Amino acid sequence: MFYYTSKSLVNSGTNNFTKSLTLLDENGNSKFPGTVAAASFSGNATSATKAIQDGSGNTITTKYWNKDRDIIITRSSILNQMTLPGNYDGYTEGTIEVINNYKAITVIPKQANTRDVCWVDCILYENNKIGAILKNTVVGTKTFSPIVTVIYLRTS
Repeated sequence: MFYYTSKSLVNSGTNNFTKSLTLLDENGNSKFPGTVAAASFSGNATSATKAIQDGSGNTITTKYWNKDRDIIITRSSILNQMTLPGNYDGYTEGTIEVINNYKAITVIPKQANTRDVCWVDCILYENNKIGAILKNTVVGTKTFSPIVTVIYLRTS
């Protein structure tokens, strides 16, 4: 054990110690009365109040990704029903599902839900709306609700 006695106590002749330092006690533990500073420490902490860098030395600014959550997810979205006369193009819309901590980045055609209809275009708008243009390739009228796949990217 090391002891510290302030200069004022030495000058007054009291010589009582005001702080003590234990390098190793019977259990192999060290005790310091104040802040410990060193050029480096090795080993792993069993607990810590705050970390400012990750294991690679990168500064942690806010929060990290949760590796247990998917970075990209998909959802199917059924668009509004549409009726197309024979050999005619048509447009319909739909609204995508809003998912917390994810942003829709694109939509792709999944199925028209009827035969003889082909996709012309599929558009994702900023207001969570989807637009789709489809073409009826035969003479008869077709009524159907197309389905798209929405691709989402995790944002936090």
